[in-house]
Amino acid sequence: MGPLVVGIAALVDRTTGDLNYPIFAADKIQIDTYDKDNCPLCREGLPIVKPGSRKIID
Repeated sequence: MGPLVVGIAALVDRTTGDLNYPIFAADKIQIDTYDKDNCPLCREGLPIVKPGSRKIID
């Protein structure tokens, strides 16, 4: 009597592989990912930046 997964719902589908279930999303985007040894930003010596509004302001 466990749950039966029939699909996955998301606002944005960023998957790169098969999840074995149908995905229903409002949008699908492709994001490039790299191993740390092949990262073009790391090779250029650029710092890693986490964009967004999560900074705490005193």
